Amino acid sequence: MLNEIFIAIICSLFFYLLGCIPTSYLLGKNLFKIDILNKDSRHSGLSNIYNLISKKYILLILFIDVIIKGFLPTLFIQLYDSKLLFIVIFLLIGHNWSVFINLRGGKGITVAIGIILGISYMLFVYLLSLFILFWIINRFRDSSFPWIISFFSLTFILNMNFLGDDYKPYGLILLLLCFLILIRRSLGITNYNKINYKIIINRILFDRENS
Repeated sequence: MLNEIFIAIICSLFFYLLGCIPTSYLLGKNLFKIDILNKDSRHSGLSNIYNLISKKYILLILFIDVIIKGFLPTLFIQLYDSKLLFIVIFLLIGHNWSVFINLRGGKGITVAIGIILGISYMLFVYLLSLFILFWIINRFRDSSFPWIISFFSLTFILNMNFLGDDYKPYGLILLLLCFLILIRRSLGITNYNKINYKIIINRILFDRENS
């Protein structure tokens, strides 16, 4: 029992530090001399550097955030001991609140996608299918809204047990992931004395202050 607790603590700390690596910030700072923490929405995620770099660097960031920071550690813990799967939330906590950049961070989508893929490739297929469906129904100028709706929809589907008992244990993990994404995206950067519900909604759904 103590050994399992020790392993869980060590893995949680490692996952947090791995998630803390601010991929987009480091790439922008070192290759393009851009400090994205002072640009636009002032977070360290891909969406804040997307329009400033070429497609090959966008793919590099996606590979690091989705595969290295999300998928591989989740797959490892899934294969090692699925009872410890809940600690994958520390990957997202690290990504959203990085100790390396004064607890600032990204908005969580890319790492969360990798986590879903590591938990179950079929869950990823469901998530991607929902994203494509929402995208086709209403083509948005950015992908934030359909991804957010897809995550929330899949979480609802799992927790209502619509996919069967095999997927039900993952419902709580997805609920925690959605909660962390929701909290991080709602914080924003503006004067908190001027916050209203429209600003909060725009931050959560569209990753910007105004619609």
